[in-house]
Amino acid sequence: MQEECLDSIERLEQFLERTASACLACWAAKPSNRSCAPGSAGQRGGARQLATHLLNTRDNEHVVIHELRDFSSNDLHSAFQEIEAVSRGTRATQFMFSLSLNPPPREQVTVEAFQAAIAAIEIKLGLDRQPRAIVFHEKEGRRHAHVVWSRIDTENMKAINLPHLKLKLQDVARQL
Repeated sequence: MQEECLDSIERLEQFLERTASACLACWAAKPSNRSCAPGSAGQRGGARQLATHLLNTRDNEHVVIHELRDFSSNDLHSAFQEIEAVSRGTRATQFMFSLSLNPPPREQVTVEAFQAAIAAIEIKLGLDRQPRAIVFHEKEGRRHAHVVWSRIDTENMKAINLPHLKLKLQDVARQL
């Protein structure tokens, strides 16, 4: 089991290295951009639209809300509305950070490998104590993950700055 998990982590590392330089403006550039590019990441607003997109069963065979961490709500729309409500006490307009992990079509990455990569990413970006949602999609037998964090530090009521995002994601990929 451990060997299989290490193999999955290695494949995910290779995937992250190849895609960390992909589009960093997923949804942020245009509200009409409804598809996430492989390995996309970005700071964003649009809580309702993002929740609706992530729950889309028309384009995905399976949608699973894997985790809602540190939210009062137990559904995705309400959880994202919580983030937006808290952000109103700040000047932040991009109050969420969204990350998509899309392994290559032939790769079968375990949930544990995704979780390990997500944990490493959130520590590197300073989001490890932030509310987080993880949603898995499966399309044509291929699993991919979407992770959304609140950027709002509620103790200081400021958005967490995410400088050098691309470099930090590349660093995480090398460390995995």
